[in-house]
Amino acid sequence: MRTIDIIDRQTFKRKGVYPVANYKIETDLSSGGISTATVTKGNVQKGDFAIIRDNNTTVFCGIIKMGVNAGGAKEYKVTIGEMENLFAQNIILTHDYVIAEIGIEDFIATTIVNQFKSSGDIFTDMKYIKVVVNTHTVSLIKPTSNNNIFNLKDYLVLIRETDSVFLDYHFGNGELLIIIEKRELRPVLIDTSLSDISKYKESFTDNVLAKLVVIWKHGANYDQKKYYLIETGEISENSADPLRIQGNSDTVFIESNSLAAVYEEVGNKLKANAYEHSVEFNVSDSSKIIEKKNLYIGRLVRVMISDKRIFDSIITKVSTSSDSREVFVKLGKLNRILTEKLRRILN
Repeated sequence: MRTIDIIDRQTFKRKGVYPVANYKIETDLSSGGISTATVTKGNVQKGDFAIIRDNNTTVFCGIIKMGVNAGGAKEYKVTIGEMENLFAQNIILTHDYVIAEIGIEDFIATTIVNQFKSSGDIFTDMKYIKVVVNTHTVSLIKPTSNNNIFNLKDYLVLIRETDSVFLDYHFGNGELLIIIEKRELRPVLIDTSLSDISKYKESFTDNVLAKLVVIWKHGANYDQKKYYLIETGEISENSADPLRIQGNSDTVFIESNSLAAVYEEVGNKLKANAYEHSVEFNVSDSSKIIEKKNLYIGRLVRVMISDKRIFDSIITKVSTSSDSREVFVKLGKLNRILTEKLRRILN
């Protein structure tokens, strides 16, 4: 049986449990995925939490964006956004020193508690939130801010891609438990020639960021540094490096007293702007080789495509449906460089 729990965002009380005729779940790397469920008419309002279950297994939880009549007096089509949208708000950047001294996860936890749970505003504070930090990933990169204003959701999207730091959300016992941790997992190995995979599609352009000019401010000093992407995926400061690849150039401003912080940010920018090469395919949800539980946004992947090339990538979109026995998967930002080391892994 398919059901949807509706939980009031203000009181955190369950408003009802309603049968679901069908659902479609969509998640993407930017946390902009839009999921839908056709439900029996009930007490559903924008901003409420929604938990979709299929045979008592939770398949998705998110935040209701809209509910409209689905063509019958007793059915509504509910549109649901991803949970990270709970933090899609511009807030003041504080305690950012925690990132370098303790960890990214601790900074996120501190921010959630101070800004969203215990800010002192009884109309907006979500007292039911409980945050647990399982790992501590030290970084020299602070959130991008404008006059010390930043968007926490945007930061969560960024660190999921750059540092594999994830937030998991669990509803129960009168609380919303948020677990923050870095996932140290080996890439999922995918061979797109397998019979479990269908509707394979590959597309790419040559729009690659291969050179980054950095205006580096440290103290009262300004220096200009240049970095180049080479075929190994590493960064070189040698413009004549024989492994240097061709591509676009960009210029950024970085303010930090640490040269290591400059290297870290440059690495993130070049990785995030790698070749726009995407692979899409469907996977049977009963596959024993590529298990459905491993196909989630931000998961690292090592994939062999149609002509036996091998790439490292990241899952950027996943879509499932109650009416389908397949999972749609999109991989993006693939590095085109093939190495014998990677070939041996899949052989």
